[in-house]
Amino acid sequence: MEDRLKKFVDDNRDEWDDATIDVHVWKQIKMSLDHQLDKKNWYHKIGKIAAVAITILSVGIITGIYIGSNRSAHMDLASQVRLKHLEQDKDLYARQVNVKLNAINDQESKKSIEADIKNLDEIYEQLRQEMIQSDNANMELIINAMDNNHQTKVEMLEYILQKQNQHKNEVKSIY
Repeated sequence: MEDRLKKFVDDNRDEWDDATIDVHVWKQIKMSLDHQLDKKNWYHKIGKIAAVAITILSVGIITGIYIGSNRSAHMDLASQVRLKHLEQDKDLYARQVNVKLNAINDQESKKSIEADIKNLDEIYEQLRQEMIQSDNANMELIINAMDNNHQTKVEMLEYILQKQNQHKNEVKSIY
């Protein structure tokens, strides 16, 4: 079988050497390869963002526990006001996340992002439980971590949407 194929290629090589491929075909091949590479890069960047967010939040929780065990603090009026604003902002962040999540076209990316958001939601719940159990010690630190949790979700989605729009514009410019 291999000998017949080799003979066929050798016999017809002269006819193929003069043939050229249309530039449009090469552009499509390049775009396809670039798109595959971009998807891989997206997943790596999403993973890095999620890892950084989880690390920051974990360090915040551990620091809060350590500081809270060394001193007993009472929640001051400023912390109460911040907590009230955080609870109000929670709905706003949830709406932003839903709008941005629905704007993502790539289903594979969307599933990955939804998993990252679920992880961030679990961390948020841990922070909330820590706040309840800490007898208001380190309230400001925990509130900051909870607020950063919300902001991380929105920033992550904004980054993905920016890349998605950038890719759309590149595809449009090729055609």
